[in-house]
Amino acid sequence: MRLLDASDNVITTMIPLALPRLEGIKVENQLLDGSYHFQTIGEPGTIVEVEVIVGETGRSTVDESEAEAAPLTVERDTTYYTGILRSPVSWRVVRPGAVGDRLYRGTFVMAVTEEGSI
Repeated sequence: MRLLDASDNVITTMIPLALPRLEGIKVENQLLDGSYHFQTIGEPGTIVEVEVIVGETGRSTVDESEAEAAPLTVERDTTYYTGILRSPVSWRVVRPGAVGDRLYRGTFVMAVTEEGSI
């Protein structure tokens, strides 16, 4: 698995999790008799839950992509997913040390704008 920036530069190959799933808009209403009614609106879109391990440069690249709504690409098995990060990345240090030697684990959800075979 690989994480690529908008210019197809490899950010990292350390991706413990890349899990695609469908997400739709669902409206839930409780009726007067106490029962529930569910309505789905439109077609569901694909999102990918991603967990990456990166160094300082990779962390900066992913943060910039999120801030600028620039696309990132996750390659998983024989499929690629390109999309925009939905919210800021949640980072934690997994290997402390001097600047440049640290490793960070980041988790984010990406809204897929393009999907295909590698």
